[in-house]
Amino acid sequence: KVLDLEDAPVDYLPEGVGNLFNLHYLSVKNTKVKIIPKSIGNLLGLETLDLKNTLVRELPVEIRNLKRLRYLMVYQYNYTAGFAAAKLHEGFGSLTNLQKLCIIEADSEALKELMKLRQLRNLLKTIPPPLAADRSTKKARFRSHEVDADSPSPLSFKDALVHPEQYRSSEDAEMEEEWDLEPGDVTIGDDGTMPTIKFSKRIQDKLIKPWQNSVVVKLLGRNIGYKVLCNRLKVMWHQIHDFSVIDLENNYFLIRLKSPEDAVYALTEGPWVIFGHYLTVQPWTPQFDSTTTDLDSAIVWIRLPGMAFHLYDKRILRKIGQLVGNVIKIDYHTALRERGKFARIAVRISLSQPLLSRFNIDGKIQKVEYEGLPIICYQCGKYGHNSIVCQSKQKMNEANNGYSENIIPTNSAGEKDGAVDMTTEKSEKFGPWMIVA
Repeated sequence: KVLDLEDAPVDYLPEGVGNLFNLHYLSVKNTKVKIIPKSIGNLLGLETLDLKNTLVRELPVEIRNLKRLRYLMVYQYNYTAGFAAAKLHEGFGSLTNLQKLCIIEADSEALKELMKLRQLRNLLKTIPPPLAADRSTKKARFRSHEVDADSPSPLSFKDALVHPEQYRSSEDAEMEEEWDLEPGDVTIGDDGTMPTIKFSKRIQDKLIKPWQNSVVVKLLGRNIGYKVLCNRLKVMWHQIHDFSVIDLENNYFLIRLKSPEDAVYALTEGPWVIFGHYLTVQPWTPQFDSTTTDLDSAIVWIRLPGMAFHLYDKRILRKIGQLVGNVIKIDYHTALRERGKFARIAVRISLSQPLLSRFNIDGKIQKVEYEGLPIICYQCGKYGHNSIVCQSKQKMNEANNGYSENIIPTNSAGEKDGAVDMTTEKSEKFGPWMIVA
């Protein structure tokens, strides 16, 4: 039911794909595929067609047969050239279950088809073809136009579909919503040391609602400027068409997103890496305080070097990855068994707990390596400091000293007979193998 070729080294889809009649999800995202075969029209059960960042510039007319299609994403994004849209032929208005469509090249005929898509919730976005007076092939997202009484701004495709008051984002509407304080909404007092003020749950809910799809980001192990972050996010989060960035204390940034889907994308599609450092992303909550809050988790890549190759199965890799943290994704080359030096898995790890350095799998010790985490304490196994400044080092040393005083000395012969040096064993719990570039 799922055919996911994301990041695969392919440049075409064979006609035989139309024989996969039970297919519900088809993705060739981030590939060099140029043409979608006409047999695509045979996939009557297809619900998602993801052609993002491909070379597809035109979809076959048979696409109109996909009556169950709900999500159609087809475009290519280039940092300098912007978005390149695709053309849909007449008749795509029959896709009445379509909920998300991005990005298409639209003319007056396409507008008529768009108006038939009553279930459409996310139109991101329509790009008109070049005018006769401007034959530039460069496409861009909606451009701003100067407006005056003699030359009013032309009605956009989106305006024609939905009244502007209707498609204005719910966040903006909630921000501008008129409301008044009512009796009981504000309680002012004094706790004996300072004045106090509290707001009712009704007011709290109104204040929180516009920010409910927001996330908080911070670059792990390095500071980053506001403009640099904005530019990098535009490249990395090209699927999120609109967001705003607010700088906070301690190099935190609040990213206000427009929809729950955008928030899920930011939270789950990582790991996001800037200048070789992980960009941590966490949901915003009213309790977040940039002056006191510490990072508690991050999505990182781990490697499992030398692992038995017969274990390179997605189901098995996910179970193994869960020993380290919540599994986000499996590296493409690992999933396809194309490389065997190490298995590579993206997991969400806790930054407040010791990292897992190794585990026993079928009787063999398997070491765990962490990409992009340059500072790991070999004493306690936590990220962010080394063993020299480890706060738990002194307590562990005291415990070890007390333990060693109670050990009955053994002779060298006994050691050769298999006695284990506990100090050596404990010191090897964490080590340099955990860090890889």
